[in-house]
Amino acid sequence: MKQNFKLAFFAIIILFASCNLSAQQKDNYSTKIDSLLKTKNPRNFNGVVFIQQKGKLKYAKAFGFDDFNKKTSIKVDDKFSTMSLAKQFTATLILQQVEKGTIDLQTPIRKYLPDFKYSWADTVTVHQLLNNTSGLYSESLDKSLKFKPGTAFSYSNVGYYVAGLVLEKQSGKNFETLVTALFKTCKMRNSYYPNETSSQFLTKGHLIKKDGTINQFDKISFTTDHYWGSHLIVSAQDLAKWNECLHNGGYSG
Repeated sequence: MKQNFKLAFFAIIILFASCNLSAQQKDNYSTKIDSLLKTKNPRNFNGVVFIQQKGKLKYAKAFGFDDFNKKTSIKVDDKFSTMSLAKQFTATLILQQVEKGTIDLQTPIRKYLPDFKYSWADTVTVHQLLNNTSGLYSESLDKSLKFKPGTAFSYSNVGYYVAGLVLEKQSGKNFETLVTALFKTCKMRNSYYPNETSSQFLTKGHLIKKDGTINQFDKISFTTDHYWGSHLIVSAQDLAKWNECLHNGGYSG
């Protein structure tokens, strides 16, 4: 009986030590990230870090200001511009249309945009627009192609603008409707297509100059033709949801 009691007591000690070690490892994990984000060289970190693994929250903290003029602190659920992460959403929506048979990735876009004035529409495919091998320049449609489509890589924002035109034409819906439905599917409740209302939620961007002064951008200069490739509004938590949704196949519809 005494032996059984000793074994049980020993098991409790091991369990307690295991839980304590697990908590310590978790604290060490947070402490290590904190130390990285609190470094002041080359500059203070200003933003949100949200880490999720297999659907479980591992770390979520905000540092700095969402408005440098008013000195208001940034929050974990604040909303930011996706910048070029918007391309992931456009590409996913196009691939949904591919699954439905309304878009063929290997077909030149002339099939979908017959009145497009550019001659390269006869050779550039949707696939090449999506993987930045179209030969288009980054910001201009009017220049001749840099190279024969499909032979090299060159990042192009306007390539996603053209891909977005194909998406709207073949789906019969505008991008706002499509991407808003995708946000809903992935339960991204703090993400928006930019419009007059939702843009008020956007955290202001800023530029740190060489002399250390800060230039805050009170307005975003993006226009609707950028939204396919450069600008949607999301929270860090919603980006984690998007990652889970994308890689677990929850976006299909």
